[in-house]
Amino acid sequence: MKQKNINSKIAWLVLCAATTVALFFWLKTYQEINVEADSSVLTVVKNVEQEIKPVVEKKAETVNYIINFGQQKLVWSKNISGVKITALELLTEMTAEKKVNLKTKDYAGLGKMIVKIGDLTNGQDNKYWQYWVNGKLANIGADSYQVEANDTIEWKFESSSF
Repeated sequence: MKQKNINSKIAWLVLCAATTVALFFWLKTYQEINVEADSSVLTVVKNVEQEIKPVVEKKAETVNYIINFGQQKLVWSKNISGVKITALELLTEMTAEKKVNLKTKDYAGLGKMIVKIGDLTNGQDNKYWQYWVNGKLANIGADSYQVEANDTIEWKFESSSF
């Protein structure tokens, strides 16, 4: 009986040793394959980032422009990459492209003021053209505001709070 127990213990140890050796070689092979796969994945990701980056940079140079007539809005986007341009210059360009009437008046020492866009004239129904930059009422004239990448500029015909 003792011999049988010793033989079964030896068989058990041999089986464990064989399993450990097999597991070791399997893990080593798997690890090598995984490292190669990870390296190729990293290379692909790196190339994708290099491809995407210029596209993102171009998009970051865009400005969104809106003329809000109340019932109707004109929406326009422009790439301003490498260009210094004012809110008024963009408005002039947009209205010309969209064939919308634009009238301005130059006030000495103050700059240009929008008098009329389309059929809506300042003072009509006690409303005036005002422009907003990124959701905030602008605090300088449109001919002085230098548009920045990612700006959203909206012209609204509203009652003045002044």
